[in-house]
Amino acid sequence: MKIIGINGSPRRQNSRTGQLVNKVLESATDKGARIEFFDITKLKIKPCTACDRCHKTGYCIQKDDFGVTFDKIMAADGLVGKPGLYLPGNSPTKKLDRPPWKRYSLPAVSG
Repeated sequence: MKIIGINGSPRRQNSRTGQLVNKVLESATDKGARIEFFDITKLKIKPCTACDRCHKTGYCIQKDDFGVTFDKIMAADGLVGKPGLYLPGNSPTKKLDRPPWKRYSLPAVSG
């Protein structure tokens, strides 16, 4: 089993958010899972421009770090992610609140 952890706090891995994500990943490792951790604030990810190219071609035309990250997320069995914890208000990064995977035409999920 492969679990991806994504930290969205600009305070990085030592933040409360990073500690929370790492604790979940640690527990998954104890259960035998393989893990990978992404610090989203270190990635260069552009926001979706709503060009609709992904719906026509199946891939995003923007060249950034999200393409590889997206492929790893889609290949994983589980995903743990959290933007920074800020009260009141939202994380300054907002990269997990408005996920860049909206840039891709995802396969339909039945259930």
